Amino acid sequence: MQPPQRSPLLNLKQLHQTLDPSKTMKRLGYIEDAPSDRDHVPLFGAIPARPGDLTPWMGAPFNQAQTSTCVAQAIVKSISIREAKAGRKSPQVSRLYGYYYARKRLNTESQMSGDHGCRPRDALDAFRLMGSPPETAWPFELSRLNKRPSQLIQREGVDLTFEYKRCRFLGEARMALAQGHPVIVGFMVDEYFMDGRGPDVITDFDKDRILGGHMGTLVKDDPEREELTLLNSYGPNWRQNGTVRVTYKLVQKHARDLWAIV
Repeated sequence: MQPPQRSPLLNLKQLHQTLDPSKTMKRLGYIEDAPSDRDHVPLFGAIPARPGDLTPWMGAPFNQAQTSTCVAQAIVKSISIREAKAGRKSPQVSRLYGYYYARKRLNTESQMSGDHGCRPRDALDAFRLMGSPPETAWPFELSRLNKRPSQLIQREGVDLTFEYKRCRFLGEARMALAQGHPVIVGFMVDEYFMDGRGPDVITDFDKDRILGGHMGTLVKDDPEREELTLLNSYGPNWRQNGTVRVTYKLVQKHARDLWAIV
């Protein structure tokens, strides 16, 4: 199976110049990561006979509201799925805590002073290296969006023991799902994606109506239909209870980042 086709990378400044901030910087927030020697390349082996289905553990979808926190939302949801599947009653970790430190890793003034999204590797590193307090200690409230967590809140952080591995193509993402690992996926979405009343299955994005980068969590593989279920962070009223099915071809064509949370 061929790796997904890639478009030339845009740096943060170019991204802000070419996309309409009134549309792209709210309810989106994914910035593409270029492949790096730091990536942990997965070795999942052959796809098991039974395809992956993590929907029993996915819980209610998050709602990022009018923010650019989709990457942090997808990571925290994946961690929660991982914990639930393992039978651990761990408290949900704070989404805004990891989002703050992910932006700090970009080390740009514009990122720290505004809600402009982040890169998945930065967010994964932030959650893993900084730990995270529970959501109850630093909740998802708009008034905290650009605030630095206090030292008291930082002391409530717990070490997170998950690992992350970059999937180089669709087959590896399907292997990860089959072995019980949620996969976060980032791509450039069009304006029809934002429509909560759209179709149950997305087969492609309109290149002439692209709005910006977005990230969600793959939670189910359906090889008979050649589709994957994407859990979004737009709340339960979006599409099918917060999820939508995407075709294998769409993922092969448009996925810029695929990361398994193991």
